[in-house]
This record gives sequence, C-alpha cells and structure tokens, in this order.
Amino acid sequence: MYLTKVHKIELLIFVVLIISYGYFFRKLDWNSGTRLDLVWSIVENHSLSIDDYHENTGDKAFYKGHFYTDKAPGISFFGVQFYFIASKISKLFRSSSALVDYIFKIYIPTFFVVIIQSAIMGVIFYRAVNMFLNDIRLSILGTMSYSLGTIVFFYSNMFYAHHVAGFLFFTAFYILIKSANIKEINKSKIFLSGSLLGLAILCEYPMMVFAVFIFGYLFTTTKSIKLLAYLAFPVCLSIIILCIYHYGCFGNPLKTGYNYEYLHYFAKHHAQGISGIKLTNLNRIIKLTFGLKRGIFIMHPFLLFAFFGVYFGLKSKKKREFLFFITISVAVILFYSSFKFFAERFLITAIPFLCILAIYGVAKLKSKILTSIFTTLAGMSSILMLFATGTDLLTHQKDTMFYHNIFHCLSDSSIYIYFEANLFSILFKKTWMFEFIPILAIWAICIIVFCKINRQTKKQII
Repeated sequence: MYLTKVHKIELLIFVVLIISYGYFFRKLDWNSGTRLDLVWSIVENHSLSIDDYHENTGDKAFYKGHFYTDKAPGISFFGVQFYFIASKISKLFRSSSALVDYIFKIYIPTFFVVIIQSAIMGVIFYRAVNMFLNDIRLSILGTMSYSLGTIVFFYSNMFYAHHVAGFLFFTAFYILIKSANIKEINKSKIFLSGSLLGLAILCEYPMMVFAVFIFGYLFTTTKSIKLLAYLAFPVCLSIIILCIYHYGCFGNPLKTGYNYEYLHYFAKHHAQGISGIKLTNLNRIIKLTFGLKRGIFIMHPFLLFAFFGVYFGLKSKKKREFLFFITISVAVILFYSSFKFFAERFLITAIPFLCILAIYGVAKLKSKILTSIFTTLAGMSSILMLFATGTDLLTHQKDTMFYHNIFHCLSDSSIYIYFEANLFSILFKKTWMFEFIPILAIWAICIIVFCKINRQTKKQII
C-alpha cells in the first residue's frame, strides 16, 4: 500500500509518541491507583466498590461500609476490557514476579487506554495545525512541542483521566472545525463529535462545563438549533450513565464520590462551595500561569508565543475558530483556579489550544530568529519533560499530591533523584542517565527524517 508524504509524517509521529510514552513504567500513585482499583474490582469482583484494593490510595469515597473511587468512572470503564483480557493471559504465566504482575495489572490497561490515545492525539493535533498553517516544518515543530514539550508527556503514561478526556474533547472540536472548513458538516459528524464529548464527560466531570463551547461553536457555525440535538443526544446519554453509576454506588444519581471523601482533609474542603469549587482569585490564576511552582508559561516558555497567536488569529479569516481557542483556554484556567486542590495537570484540556496559538504566532511573525528561539525553548522543555517523566524527584519540602515544576525541584538542596523503571533498565540492568539514550537517539533519528521530508515538500505559510 502506497503511503503519501502526509501519511508518512503522521505514522512517524504516532510511532515516536508510542515509543516515548510507552518507554517508562511509572509508579502507581493515589490518583491512578483509585481508577485502577475500580478496573480490578469490576473484573475480579464484579463490583463497583473497591473494598479489596482501596489500601493503595487515599483518593477514595466511603459510603455505607464500602469504599469507592472518588473519581469519574469513565477511564476505569475503558480499562475493564483490556484488564479482563490481560488477566486471562496472565494465568498462562506461572511467574509471579513483580514485573509480570505490573505489566498485566497496570501497564497493559495504561498502554491501551492512555498511551495509545495520547499518541493518536499527536496525529489529530498535527492535522488540526495543518488547518491553520501550510508549512510542514512548523506543523511538525508545533506537534512535537505539544506532545513532548509539555506536561502532556508527563501524564501520557499514567492512568490519569486528564489527557484522555482532553483528547476526546479536542477531537470532538476538531471534527466540527474540519467539517465546517470543508463545508461538509452533517448529522453523522455532529453525532460523532457528541459521542466523543460524552465520553470525555464520563472521564472528567468538568467537561460538562467546557462542553458549552462546543455547543456554542456548532450553533454559530450552522445557526441551527435542530442540529444541536444530534450533539446533545450522546452527551445526555453519557450523563445518564453517570447518574446510574452514582445511584449504584451512593444511592443518589446526583451524588459523586467527592461528596463522601474518606479522608477528613479532602472531605473538609470538598464540603466548601460546590464540591470544593469557589470563586476564582487572582493569586491562583497567577500561580497556574506564571507561578514558579506550577505556572504553565514558566514550565513551557515557548507557550508565550500564544499571545502573538491571539493577535494574529483574531485578524485572520478563521477568527471564529481562534476566538473559541482563546475562550476555552481562558475558561479552563479560570475554572480550575477556583479549585482548592488546583494543579497544573488540570490545564491539559487547554494546552493543545494554547500550542496552536503559539505555533500560529511563530508562523505569522515570519522571523527566523524568533522561530529559532521558539525551537530552542521547545527543545529545552522536551528535555526537561523527559527528565521529569523518567525520574521521581523527592525533596523534604515536596507536596506529593502534585507534579512540581522541575526548576522548583532543582532549587531545593535536599533533592533526591530516583529513576523510573524503563525498557532499557529492564533489559540491560542499567539505571541513571543511561536510560535516556534510546529515547534521545530515536528523537534524533526522527528529526533527520522530518528534515528530509520537509526538503522534499516545501510550502509557504497561508
């Protein structure tokens, strides 16, 4: 089968991301543990309670003598089928080593539910960027900056729902934008977009809030209230599934695990406002954007070019799309800055939109020097994200609930660095910095291939 140059690039992007994300064997923490607990309990015990597994997490609810995950169940539902198959296969292995147990119980569900979707997201992002640029080199640069140079890398091999929900949300938006761009927006595509949006809501409750923007975009594009029904139907179906799940666990379709937090520390704060959500304040907004500890523009300074993208985007022929990108990014930041337990990982939903704005800003500036600066900053961010993903940084001061900006961690003189298990260390029994050599080599090879493709097909910016 003949592959076009575009398909070759997309395949290369997918392969690079699969290898990069799947290379590391991440430790189980509270957030991923509670979601996997539900997977194991459904398969092994045919139960929604996680009584037999709850000791590995503090993120749990307690109701009428039983423990439940306090998270939205979507990502756990996705993992059930893969763990079911893995559990059957694992019985063929007589080995009871920790590695074999980890692969079948944790790695396989994570690989099929999170890692593959994250790699597909890279391809979808590349296609989305190509709708606004006609420059292969910059489109690839933007895609790699997003996929490897942001916290997306850090969370793309952990059983967290943030990136899976972000992938579903972004893809739902992309389907509508592409359909509107080629004037082929129809009921089936609207229904598909709604289905993806519904799945995103199953994974993360706040997606109900952000869904408003997709409904708004569809209405401003089609001016048809009737077509909104095709978007709304699968969304409503997902909400009904959530209500049934809540009723099965807590006896009330409108109660979630956050209403029955087991740990007093969490319960106290979730009792404030609406499940812990209060009015936002400037201090938290600054911390999430320019704060040294969790500031997204400090961790990934190449995103500062998004401000140029805002200016040029609002002057372009596709200003409606750019307006929605800007609005969603601002809304995500404002919404999550109202949380008591706010963290940079919540911004994953906004990061693809910020990255599109950033690479569009670079393209429109038409400056080789600024493009080189963007490339340098993105490269530095990618190396730091690789280091952060492949290590476990421990300090006396560390708040273990959140990933910390690597600059913040390195400023602590009491730092301890432990390297995560990975394919290299398992095969060759080597640890420390040697583990990064295979990934860096693959990145270098791919850069060479991308450059070769770019020389073969040169285009200009729209």
